Formats: sequence, structure tokens, C-alpha cells
Amino acid sequence: EMSDKGIELDVLTYTAIIDGFGRAGRTEDAVRVLDEMKKFRLQPSIYVYRALIDNLKKSGKLDLANRLLEEMKSVASKLLGPRDIEEIKRRKH
Repeated sequence: EMSDKGIELDVLTYTAIIDGFGRAGRTEDAVRVLDEMKKFRLQPSIYVYRALIDNLKKSGKLDLANRLLEEMKSVASKLLGPRDIEEIKRRKH
């Protein structure tokens, strides 16, 4: 609705909207906004994924929470890169 009124949304705005919907128990709306964010080629932050996954778990939507968890892992691996991931794995042991 905000974008229909000419307000340009950025990552921080989308994050606040998604978090607000999630905290209000409106997880379907939060997921819809996440999809819209990605449609406009804005990369959701790890915070967005964590907040949304937490709210989905609380509302019993575990399948969707798990799907977003896998998506978040994929995003994190792209942000970190293979050398970073290997270094983290080595230090874990």
C-alpha cells in the first residue's frame, strides 16, 4: 500500500513491516511482504529471516519456518563465501 502511494521502500522499511506483522501474529502478511521484498530484488537481512522464523514457530507453522531456515542458510552462504564457511567449520572442531 505504501509503494502504491509513491513511498519508496528500502530494506529497513521492509524489515520493520515484516517484524511488526510477525509480532502481531500476522505471519501470512509477513510472508507476503517478504515475497514482495524479494520481488523488488531487495535482499532480506538475516534479522528478517530470524524474526519471521521465530514468529512462524510460535504460530505452529513449522513447515514454512523450516523452508525459510533453509533459504536463510542459502543466503548466508552467498554472503559469506566458501572460504569463510570452511574457516568456520575448521574452527568448530
